[in-house]
Order: sequence, then C-alpha cells, then structure tokens
Amino acid sequence: MSPKTNKGVVIASTALLATWAGILATLLVKQDTLAFPGSRTLVPPTSDALHNADARLLSVLADDGRSIQCFTVGAHESKNILLAFPGNGGDALEYATRLREELLSYAPAASFCVIAPHYRGYGATGGQVSGPAMALDAQVLARTLQPRAIFGRSFGAGMAALAATAYPVPALVVSPWDSLTKVAHDYSHGIAPLRILKRFFRHGIDVDSAVGQAASPIRCLVFAHDVVIRKERSRAFFEAWSGPKTWVELTGEHEDDIRLSSADAEFLLSTLA
Repeated sequence: MSPKTNKGVVIASTALLATWAGILATLLVKQDTLAFPGSRTLVPPTSDALHNADARLLSVLADDGRSIQCFTVGAHESKNILLAFPGNGGDALEYATRLREELLSYAPAASFCVIAPHYRGYGATGGQVSGPAMALDAQVLARTLQPRAIFGRSFGAGMAALAATAYPVPALVVSPWDSLTKVAHDYSHGIAPLRILKRFFRHGIDVDSAVGQAASPIRCLVFAHDVVIRKERSRAFFEAWSGPKTWVELTGEHEDDIRLSSADAEFLLSTLA
C-alpha cells in the first residue's frame, strides 16, 4: 500500500471515528429528551380539558415527597380502579380516556375508573425526569391506589410490571421489556455500546431483576416485528416473570398499532366487576 493510500485510509478512519464519537456524544448528552420525549412537549391540562374528558386530578405522594399528578377518568368514587401507565411520549389524560372508552366498547355497563400518572418531568407532575425514580413511583402508585388491575404499554409496560410486583394484581402489558438500557442500545442500532450505556445512561431500569418473585398473572402482547422494543427484549421479560403468564404475538411493528381484543378486554374487565 502506497503512502498516499495509507494517508487516505487514515483520514477516512479518523473521519468515521469522529462521526461515531459525535453521534455517541449526542445520544448521551440528549438522553433525557431521547428517552422521555413527552417531558418536553406535554403541558398541564386546562380545566376545560379535564371537564371535557370527565376527568379529575389526583395527587399521590412519592417516597421523596414529590407529588405525582394522576388523572382519573370515569367512575371517580369506584374502587374498581385500573391503573394505567402510558408510553414515554404519551399524554396521560388522553391515554386514560381512550383506554376506558375502548374497554367500554366491550362492556358498556361496566363501572370503573382509569387512573394514569404523568411521570416525573411530565406535564402536571413536573420536576426532573429520572428512570429509576419513575420505577419507584410506579410501585408507590400501586400500593397507594390498590387497583384491581394494571395496564401499561411501551415504556409504561415496564412500569406496570414493577407496579404489579409491589401490589400483585393482574396486569396486561403491551411491548414489555427487560432492561431500558438494552432497549436504548437496540434503538441506537449499536452505535452506543452496551458497556458505555451501562456506565453513562442515567435512566437504566432492569425490570427483569425485579420480577423474579412476581406472583400475579400477566398477559403480554408482543409485536413480531416491533421496531422500537424488539421481540427479544419482550421474550427476556416474559421468561423472567415468575407468576402465571400468557404470551400473545401480534402482527404489526409497534404498540401504536394495537386495538385490544375481546380476550384482552375480558382479562382486565373480569377484575373490575
């Protein structure tokens, strides 16, 4: 190889390394926004929005004294509570409203309320986003509200699973995952090495290590070709869950594509009677 060729290889390699380092630095510096996009876009709902959704605000005290703002939609005084955890970009009020409407389409006479939290750093709750703190909050919410069932999708699937370990009631999760750090690694297409993420990713949550003693039944809805939470992440979660469990594989590529089946609705509604 000639000196000129060697110089070209060095320049190309240096440019490639600089590009990789720049992308990795961006991923690490912007990790709050990338991991929790809704924290930058959601705002507290107006009184009109709450009124139109037949919703109320409910405050639950976290272990560190922060007030977690939740939205209750439906039969507000009912003890038939479905605790629902939205995705990382979802509006909790809209999420709770749509979920209740979907379940009522299967059982119009059912009387229950859906309670969904705004995570730390989101909307009405405010504060600084923190994956580990959100995980603790999920367990506090379950123990405080004592729901009859728990639901979660995408990021919220992990929160729902943790909640169900703290307060063992049936849970239905869509696109569950074992480790948020591994999800971030997959989503970066390997640009962010796992060993670096484990050291610098501030929002790591290892759900799989927490659900080994789970006792409640869980129903997992998983997309065969999910482009955000890969099926192997869901499979690792499913294998770690020690309680009764059901795996339902669906077509489609992401949890936004889902509509609950009659079997899914019955799984939840049977506990809300």
